[in-house]
Amino acid sequence: MHVMVVDDDTFILDLLTTILTVDGRHTVDCMVSPVDAIRALSKNSGKYDCLIFDIIMPEMNGIELCRLARSMPELDNTPILMLTAKRETKYLVDAMHAGASDYITKPFEVAEIDFRMNAAIHLHSSRRNMKRSNERISQGGSSRSNKPMITKSEIMSIFADELYKYNKK
Repeated sequence: MHVMVVDDDTFILDLLTTILTVDGRHTVDCMVSPVDAIRALSKNSGKYDCLIFDIIMPEMNGIELCRLARSMPELDNTPILMLTAKRETKYLVDAMHAGASDYITKPFEVAEIDFRMNAAIHLHSSRRNMKRSNERISQGGSSRSNKPMITKSEIMSIFADELYKYNKK
């Protein structure tokens, strides 16, 4: 998976890069500037499987960065994790209203980053699949095939008829 991390603290960038690339499952692009991150996302928005933004940064805070990222149609279903030392509920609420998928406070555990990122990616993938299935169903097909679906009561009726025929023998 390809991850973008935006934080003005280079120590955090190095730490997250180490955590996420240690087993070779992820590649990480690091940005110190939220403005540079927006430029990169504008050019390559479909490139990333997950975005991790710090909240308190110069130039632009992570909540505004999250809003801008969510305004890009290609990032509508990309998980965005907010990372911050701020523990006040206001920041959590603002981040979630801006479109964040999850909120992680510093200091964090190594396992927490990987777990929350994978959970967010799985959730967004499930939502995307459900949306596609719903679109197919609303267009007249089912998610499994184009055959008409049979209801539970129809199955019970068929079963009852077959059972009746069997008992008459």
